[in-house]
Amino acid sequence: TNMILNLFRLFNNINQIRENMAKLSTLFAVMLLLVAYDLKGMVNGKLQPVIEKGDRLKVGFSKTFQDGKCQVAMMETGSLVVSKQKKEMRLMWQTGVAPGHVNGDEYVLQIKKTGNMVIKRIIPPDRPKKTVSVYDTHTEGDVGKYFLGIDQACALEIHEGTSDKIGDIVWSNVKWWMDEGDTLGVSEIYSVVSDGCEVNFMFMNPNGNLEIYDGRDFASARDKPPVWESNTKRQIGDYQFRIDENSTLSLLDV
Repeated sequence: TNMILNLFRLFNNINQIRENMAKLSTLFAVMLLLVAYDLKGMVNGKLQPVIEKGDRLKVGFSKTFQDGKCQVAMMETGSLVVSKQKKEMRLMWQTGVAPGHVNGDEYVLQIKKTGNMVIKRIIPPDRPKKTVSVYDTHTEGDVGKYFLGIDQACALEIHEGTSDKIGDIVWSNVKWWMDEGDTLGVSEIYSVVSDGCEVNFMFMNPNGNLEIYDGRDFASARDKPPVWESNTKRQIGDYQFRIDENSTLSLLDV
């Protein structure tokens, strides 16, 4: 527990120092960009849409983004997979095999009208239920327009608005900051990079195991084992890791 808390404090201190040192240069750069470019167009150039509210991604979907640097695919196992180009295309992140997956099951991904991203299994008529949720970002907000985009670092982001009019971010599969009271949802990554050097990232495994790896994400960690894990493996499900206000670390089955 002390090791994890120290890592969180280190990560957050690194971010705070970087923010303070970069404040003046960032403000100056933004002023120049506002003069030289249309800000709306510049932002849209960095974030490319993957799916808008109401659209669907089905098994077999595979598309590259950001000039071929990133790839998003919907697998037969119900897993949404993001790969990153690093000399070769490497797995960066995935939601994981759907709980209770059976060969032949069909899956569909949707952005709901409240901003929630879900992956649902479509069950044949001879089974009790027709659909069941196998992945959920738990991002229930106000009814409105939302879309899923991918940035230049190949991180997925759900934003309010549309790809033509980008609003606030409501979810990302990669977190760059966590504080007391924050949660790390199932299959989410908490990553910190200091001065361009890859440090560590945490991963909330769908099997309930909290894991720490060297590197920025799985594309940089490659196939190396975790440097630390909570040893709380259970059946595949929906779990969250939370830092409580009293610095207690909690693993929740949601």
